[in-house]
Amino acid sequence: MPDFIEIPGFAQLQALTRGDERIKIPVLDGPADLERACFRGAKISRVKPFWQEELELIDSIYIQK
Repeated sequence: MPDFIEIPGFAQLQALTRGDERIKIPVLDGPADLERACFRGAKISRVKPFWQEELELIDSIYIQK
């Protein structure tokens, strides 16, 4: 885990607020199944990384079962 104080701008941000313990921000390493019960009623935003390119959909005739 990084030493947060070494993150550029962190000290300035922390000077403005200490946050709110009711706010939780998860960082996932893949797409989340937002239909799961644990996400029901949650206010969730999905952020697409700037480096992620748009993917072309594959025509279903090319997908083998």
